[in-house]
Amino acid sequence: MTGYLLAVLLGSLALMLCLRGIPFLILHPLRRSRLVRALSVWLPVGVLVILALAMVRNEVLPVSAESVLHVSVASAVTILAHELSGRRMLVSLAAGTLTYIGLLAI
Repeated sequence: MTGYLLAVLLGSLALMLCLRGIPFLILHPLRRSRLVRALSVWLPVGVLVILALAMVRNEVLPVSAESVLHVSVASAVTILAHELSGRRMLVSLAAGTLTYIGLLAI
């Protein structure tokens, strides 16, 4: 039983190391790629657009003045935080999300 458990643990460890290590092995050559550089510019914008569209679909389309106000204020805070924080996506997402949740709690 101990041998079987040890084999499973070692197999899991090897699989985990491979799955976590392969991206780092591939990363170095990809940094010079024009595609990766373009994705690093456009991917954060795409994520923000998808989040904004999902929020609009779920919160604004069942139109009420209150939901439009909440979404508008949270969107403005997100944009402002994004520009003032040096375009740090995590900061802007956190600021917009916290603003929106705070407005819903009021």
